[in-house]
Amino acid sequence: MLNATAASEEICVLPDEFQGGRSAVDLLAGAGHLEGLAVIGADEPTQDSDITVTVRRRLEGMWSAFRDHDTEPFITVSCRDWELANGHEAGRRLLAAGCLPKAIVCLNDRLAFGVCRAITELGLRIPHDVSVVSFDDDIIAQYLEPQLTTVALPYVSMGELAVRLLLDETAERREHLVAMPMRLRGSVAFRANRDA
Repeated sequence: MLNATAASEEICVLPDEFQGGRSAVDLLAGAGHLEGLAVIGADEPTQDSDITVTVRRRLEGMWSAFRDHDTEPFITVSCRDWELANGHEAGRRLLAAGCLPKAIVCLNDRLAFGVCRAITELGLRIPHDVSVVSFDDDIIAQYLEPQLTTVALPYVSMGELAVRLLLDETAERREHLVAMPMRLRGSVAFRANRDA
């Protein structure tokens, strides 16, 4: 199974969403943005949350990192659909409520594209006024201005591992996790740069 889970014990190749979630929060912690951080896409995961296994792990990684940094987001905005229009609306609602976060974590790039538009429509600058980080590394992330910092889904590495496991008769029937690399681009300001 590639980028999918199985009910029975099978060989599954998945992105390490837990560590990916942690790395997004750790990046913002290192950049000095833990106070006044917003999350757009989903709330803290619960047992009865209607979310996929991989998204649950992404969220669990984020909240694990929040606990380790002894903080939590000051606001979360839920979105049932993770499309550009949903991100735009969520960003507008957040900013219209008088909330100006130092940083926003979006649960995928499509939400982030919409959030970035909402930010710039209000005359705010990314990352000077608000930093943005998300997940997936959609090709469009490189063409925004500034380019979007994102935790990448490692499709090539996952595919390579899946083929190796398929050809290996001794491969363990379990989940095999592949690291999600951080694509550090221009949408995150580091504390020293916030007043530049």
